[in-house]
Amino acid sequence: TGDDISIKNLANKIAKILNYKGKILWDHTKPDGTPKKQLNIDHILKLGWKPKISLDTGIMQTLAEIEKDQLF
Repeated sequence: TGDDISIKNLANKIAKILNYKGKILWDHTKPDGTPKKQLNIDHILKLGWKPKISLDTGIMQTLAEIEKDQLF
């Protein structure tokens, strides 16, 4: 969608959708990686493409598929 989200915010979003009550632990001895991982979608938007679902919906649909396949 071209929206920016940090790994921490994404992890928290997934935990909330899963109703995960545990603690997310971060290994601060490892490098943080690149500070920004945002996809530039300007070109595809000019071609008429628009995202059809939100990130939350995409996560929920992905989890439903995994659960359906009993891999979860």
